[in-house]
Amino acid sequence: MKKKNILKVILIFLIGAIFITLMSKNSFLFRFNDWWDANAFMTVGKGILSGIVPYRDLFEQKGPYLYFIYAVSAFISNKTFIGVYFLELITMFINLLFVRKIIKLFYKDEIYSFLGILIYCFSAFFVFTFGHGGSAEEFTLPLMFISMYHYIRYLKDKKSDNMDKKLVLLNGIIAGVVFWIKYSLLGFWFIFAATICLIPLFKKDIKTAIINAFIFIGGMILASIPCLIYFAINHAIGDLFNIYLLVNMTSYASKTSVLLKIWKMFYILLGNIFGNIPYLLLILVPIIMLYKKDILGDKKYAKVCFTIAFMFTGIMAFIGGTAYFYYGYILTPFTIIGILYIIDIIKTKKWKLKNIHLGMLMIIFLGILLITSDNTKYMSWKKSDYAQFIFADIINKSEEKTLLNYYGLDFGLYTTTGINPEYYYFMRNNIPHENYPKMRKNQKKYIKSDERPKYVIAKKEYELLNEYYDIIAVKKQRYENRKITYYLYERKNNQD
Repeated sequence: MKKKNILKVILIFLIGAIFITLMSKNSFLFRFNDWWDANAFMTVGKGILSGIVPYRDLFEQKGPYLYFIYAVSAFISNKTFIGVYFLELITMFINLLFVRKIIKLFYKDEIYSFLGILIYCFSAFFVFTFGHGGSAEEFTLPLMFISMYHYIRYLKDKKSDNMDKKLVLLNGIIAGVVFWIKYSLLGFWFIFAATICLIPLFKKDIKTAIINAFIFIGGMILASIPCLIYFAINHAIGDLFNIYLLVNMTSYASKTSVLLKIWKMFYILLGNIFGNIPYLLLILVPIIMLYKKDILGDKKYAKVCFTIAFMFTGIMAFIGGTAYFYYGYILTPFTIIGILYIIDIIKTKKWKLKNIHLGMLMIIFLGILLITSDNTKYMSWKKSDYAQFIFADIINKSEEKTLLNYYGLDFGLYTTTGINPEYYYFMRNNIPHENYPKMRKNQKKYIKSDERPKYVIAKKEYELLNEYYDIIAVKKQRYENRKITYYLYERKNNQD
């Protein structure tokens, strides 16, 4: 690689690093990432390093590859999220490299690549779906960008309707990895696979269609082998399929009609698009404009395929009818279509773009994000502002360090204390009680048993806890624009 290209790559990394460092609560500028989901992932991830097997020993519902990612971060630091931050730097770097590669399919001038990189960085953190940092969606984005690059290049290729078999296999492997991170994020790859199989079929090339299908599925199987080996060695294949697939697919199901479920799904999808300005301006409007001016190439089906890919990605993300804020983050790579339109306008208008303009634009973008992001408000927080650190100081002075996170997602005390849970239902997931009553029933059993934990953390008082425990610390703090009160309970002396 030439020195000039090395400097460009370093600059791309630095741009991504600046945005991640300022916006993600996993970075060293923040004392702690108090997002409950990220703490749950960390608890399972660090448990893996201690021989704890997900689904068999701890109940959690995301995919095993996400927990392996958090195991890597826990290896770096199991009481902070600095390891997650390092992994975020890598994922953002890959994202930006492929933003550049996609833009270069259409515009060779390097200044347009860096313009696109800045617009993408701004849009990726301006959307509320980014949240705190460290979501499954965030770690899926580099995989999606790689596949999107191959997909757009395929749609743009005038010479052939066939994709190189090595790329088919690669993207099958990528799809397999995504399946074991969070299978509801697979929408894009469904359309990817359908496109490379159906287009040859429409051209009456049945052989290519069948071969592509088998290669893609083969890639997904290859990606699954490490996962299956891990759980087979630990005699937990049944637990993997029961919790990650069966429970996930059935426990969130509501008793409403199919039509109502479909309406709710589209309502949530549209709410995410219209509620996030970058999604509206950089995805929806440009996709509509595709039908007036197709910037993806000359192939008639290119705009239709891209539109369907976007829609199906959103449909799969929200197919369960739930609306957790971070679900919509998987739509972020589709902002590339709006970025291409902006560059097309600049080229058409013959506006001269200079490096100083990019520098000013980056400063403006960062200024807007620092003012508008909810995360940046936490930069000034000290350890004394977090219940997680205050409670950890109390627990770590005790000889017995058994802990239960009661009636709520992981509040972060497992992380700050470094404690590995001893209870299968170490927290309560967001599954409706009527669909999966085991969690609540078993947590009550833990409290009533002779082997009840020494400490319990909860976000309100409970009669059952008051019967067996004393409240020894209370801390009010802000969480996602609302006030939360955390209670630390200690087992009563006469219960020891």
